[in-house]
Amino acid sequence: MKKIGILGGTFDPPHNAHYEIARRAIVQFQLERVIFIPSGTPWQKDSKTSFEDRYKMTNLLIQDNNLFELSDIEKSEKNPWKANSLEWQTPQMPPEHGNWGKETPKVYRWPYDFSVPGAKEDYIPQNQPPSEIVGAKVEKT
Repeated sequence: MKKIGILGGTFDPPHNAHYEIARRAIVQFQLERVIFIPSGTPWQKDSKTSFEDRYKMTNLLIQDNNLFELSDIEKSEKNPWKANSLEWQTPQMPPEHGNWGKETPKVYRWPYDFSVPGAKEDYIPQNQPPSEIVGAKVEKT
């Protein structure tokens, strides 16, 4: 079985830390290669740099390492983040997740949003709607 790493990001700009993360992942996880995937239209950042320029800069960073590849899979402007890059590669629609079976869970927060304002708990699971969080100062769903 092939072990391939995926390193996605805005790469605005790509830098040596991106390179080093990928290099160390190859060693630590015994990967065959790492694929760099610049994000198409990053909704969470107000990027002034075009996809094409970020793609070219990333290529300059990794071009001398034959264990690194570059993908333009997220170049499409038509993905409003209803699917991620890996799901685009599946023949099934909607794609099936190995972790969840046939139904992908609904999530309400990003993985790095560790709490909800006003909530008693420091960590709230991503799939718990705000309306179920006691004391939360958020709109109810």
